[in-house]
Amino acid sequence: QGGDEQLFNLQANQAWHLSRRSSVSGNITLQRVTQDFGVDDSSVTSATSRISYQNKAIFNIPRLSFGTSIYAAHADQSQGEERYEWDNRLDYLIGRLVANLTYRTVRYDQLDYHLIFLQAQRQF
Repeated sequence: QGGDEQLFNLQANQAWHLSRRSSVSGNITLQRVTQDFGVDDSSVTSATSRISYQNKAIFNIPRLSFGTSIYAAHADQSQGEERYEWDNRLDYLIGRLVANLTYRTVRYDQLDYHLIFLQAQRQF
């Protein structure tokens, strides 16, 4: 005995160049999944979105770039996911040395997580 499953998905994306060195982009996705297996029928609707900003020479300093993005996800089921993220990244290139500083905050399952990551890498 077979079942029936349907997926509906709608996506929209856009990018804007604010200047030669900076840009903003965004996307949104809406999705609905329905399942019909006789006794156990279900459907879930979810939405995700992200907006990002990128600057390749923050404070007019060459090779110092900054990016930030905000992400949100929600599903309508009682077991559904609700998640929010905010990412920030600062990158600096000095000769062959690449330095990265990242800060991320995540809200998931009504808990907040904060992460700081520092990386220095030399290219050979």
